Amino acid sequence: MMIGVGISNLEECPLNRNIPVFVLVGGAIASLKLLQVLWKQYNRRREPAEEEATDTHNGSVWLSLEKKKYI
Repeated sequence: MMIGVGISNLEECPLNRNIPVFVLVGGAIASLKLLQVLWKQYNRRREPAEEEATDTHNGSVWLSLEKKKYI
């Protein structure tokens, strides 16, 4: 939405001609950030079994250190 507003008003801003450029760049950065978050979520849901199989400490290094201390 921000990208569209920035492009449509690129030459028509009466206050400052850089404002539509800022809106356009902000929209592009927000879109890239959204794609990054969606990609992370997709990868987390796609391969949960691999992460569990490689975890040898069951998610807690502190407990494994405490066990070694008393053994």
